[in-house]
Amino acid sequence: MIYSSISIVKDEQIELLTFPNEDVLSSIKEQVERSLNLKRIMRMANLGDTTSTVLFIDDQGIKQIESSLSKVTDTELILDSCVTIPLNRILHVS
Repeated sequence: MIYSSISIVKDEQIELLTFPNEDVLSSIKEQVERSLNLKRIMRMANLGDTTSTVLFIDDQGIKQIESSLSKVTDTELILDSCVTIPLNRILHVS
């Protein structure tokens, strides 16, 4: 995936962002793939201290963060810093 104009953010900045309710992925297939990818990455993160790159969209545009992941719930990705990103706003995690 190649995107222009990606803003790099830090954990503490996420609390200041506004996230719309709409899902950034339009198809059910993409949403299922995102869910499976998140589960796979969480399994890898639980095996060791790894940093992941999360690409997501807030109300201002595309953002990227590199952080350690703590947990995935039905609605949110929780970073080790206890900051959350709504799952429906995540484009990609690697």
